[in-house]
Amino acid sequence: MIIHNNRLARFYVAVMSPFLFLRFLPQTLCFLTSSRRRTIADELRRETDEYGIRRFRFFWALRFDPFFVALFYHRIGAWRAFLCSFTRKDASTLTISSDIGEGVTMYHPSSTVLNAKRIGRNFTFRNNTTVGNVHDDNSKRPVIGDNVTLGANVVIFGDIVIGDNVIVGAGTLVNKSVPPNSVVVGNPFRIIKTRPSAASNP
Repeated sequence: MIIHNNRLARFYVAVMSPFLFLRFLPQTLCFLTSSRRRTIADELRRETDEYGIRRFRFFWALRFDPFFVALFYHRIGAWRAFLCSFTRKDASTLTISSDIGEGVTMYHPSSTVLNAKRIGRNFTFRNNTTVGNVHDDNSKRPVIGDNVTLGANVVIFGDIVIGDNVIVGAGTLVNKSVPPNSVVVGNPFRIIKTRPSAASNP
C-alpha cells in the first residue's frame, strides 16, 4: 500500500536503502538490463512526482507503490517478473494483459483490468476501470490509440477502436468505436465535444 506520510516514507527509504538494494537486487538488475529501461524510468518519475519523491525513487516505488510494481513487472516481461516475485510480489489489484505504449500515467488504479489488443502512447487511467473482451472471446478486444485519458469507473469492451486524443469521462460505458479527438460520457456513451487535433498531447 502507498503510505500517506511521505516524510516518514522518505526517511525510511533513505535509512534502509542499503538493505533495500539487497532485497530488491533482482528488480534492480532487471531494470538495468531491460530494453525498456527509459520507458520504465519515465513512468517511475511520473508516479513518484505525485508523492513528492525525489531520491531513491525506485526503492520507494518498489516498497510502497504496488501499482508501479504491477506496471514494472509488465514492462520487464513474464519470466523476469516471475523471478522478481520471490522478493516482491505484485500485491496490487491492477491487471495488465495488453500491449501498452510508453508514457503511462496512473492515478490510484485499484480494481482495474487492462485487457486490450493494444494501447497506445501516453495512456492515462484511473481506478475501477475495465477494458476487455466480449462473451469470453479474447479476440474481440478494444484497440486504444495514443493520448487517451480514462476517468474512474470506465468500462470499454468489444472489438472496437478508441481513436487518438480521446477523453472518456468517469462512469462511461463504451461498446462502440469512438472517433479521434472526442470527449465521451454516459451510459450509453455520447460524444459531447470534438477536440481540435492540435490539442493532442506531445
